[in-house]
Amino acid sequence: MPTTKSTVLRPGHIPWVLAVLLLPWLTACESVKVVPIQMARISQFEVYEQTFQFTEAPWPPVQEQTLDQLRRVNAQMDSYLRFMVGPENWQALKDRYGMSTMREELLNRELRIRGFLHSVISLNPFRDERFHFEGAGRFFLIRERTGEILLNGDFHLIPKVHPVDQLKAGFIDVDVRQIITRIPGESTHLHDTTVRYRIHIDTARAHKDVYAIDYRAAHPVYLIEDPAHERTEDAALIGHLYFDERLADGKLIDLRGRELLRDDYRRPRTTRDATYE
Repeated sequence: MPTTKSTVLRPGHIPWVLAVLLLPWLTACESVKVVPIQMARISQFEVYEQTFQFTEAPWPPVQEQTLDQLRRVNAQMDSYLRFMVGPENWQALKDRYGMSTMREELLNRELRIRGFLHSVISLNPFRDERFHFEGAGRFFLIRERTGEILLNGDFHLIPKVHPVDQLKAGFIDVDVRQIITRIPGESTHLHDTTVRYRIHIDTARAHKDVYAIDYRAAHPVYLIEDPAHERTEDAALIGHLYFDERLADGKLIDLRGRELLRDDYRRPRTTRDATYE
């Protein structure tokens, strides 16, 4: 009787067979926009510290400063902190601790803000080359010498749309509205102000469309009076922010695969176009 010759697939042949079978499917996926936009949303939790800087260069010790230098530093601090925490709240802190003590601790960076932030990055459903950066958190002004909490408050990121290409520039400017809510043991006056964080971005993998916060950088903090029109270069630098580096390696902003995102979303009629532009 005639015999039929069978083909035996050896282990080395299997990857080639799978590749042939899967190639049409993989090719089709590359040209089909099937991924819902919310799958590209990135959520991160950050812990940070912020130091203050009220002079462009280090000043000599208090006992070596001239009367003119003392007046200039005091006036600058007084102006910035009145704006940041509100005149009534700043006066309450000066009355309790004394201006000279506050001044010394600020210059020595012994007054720090500690806080936490939950942020969300969402790609724009109508223009995926742009993204929304939103978030909120809480902060505490702390005396390092004693561990006292001088005041605390809440903040939220002012809604804004950023171009993805801005990440390639190595930084993004984020405006934050801070709201003072409590000075322990004092009558606290509600006060809100805007600061701008220039967040440095790690662009080592930008060629792959993968980014991350630069956790080793000192991120400048500016006082902003007019968020809509004031340029960062014209704003007053008041300190630097430092993110906690723990688990930083796992916090990536991976924007690869945007070509697979669905593009059949309709702009809601009840929402202003400016929100998405």
